[in-house]
Amino acid sequence: MYTNPYQVHRSESIIAADPMELVVLLAGEALESTIAAERCVKAGDIPGRSRHSSRAMELIAELAASLNPEAGGEISVRLAQLYQYCLDQLREGNFKNTTAPFRNAQSVLAVLVDAWRQCQMQLAAERSAPVSLASSAECSHLSCSA
Repeated sequence: MYTNPYQVHRSESIIAADPMELVVLLAGEALESTIAAERCVKAGDIPGRSRHSSRAMELIAELAASLNPEAGGEISVRLAQLYQYCLDQLREGNFKNTTAPFRNAQSVLAVLVDAWRQCQMQLAAERSAPVSLASSAECSHLSCSA
């Protein structure tokens, strides 16, 4: 039986990932699935469109379910609204078989993916920096929310 090395690596990456890495991974996969769904609309591939848009919706729903409004406050509420907008756009694109809603969702997801990647890099830099009293408080707060 053939084992795809890419899938093995991906599975191992998911198992070993910290929460921030998982958010980046889920958001990136949601964006890729949304792009694939739009390509399927253009190609007239209805089963593909449905498969990719469903996958994107599952990933975004997972991101939304992982939000912690008590810890995240206003940011968590805003993220929930953005995730809901993306879900609404994906449903519309899938239902109407048009590309514009998929592009709308892609625009939001691209910004979110970039923001999550920047947060991930900042968190990694703060974790590897020498600890001072000022940065110690920030790192422990960020570690709790990551």
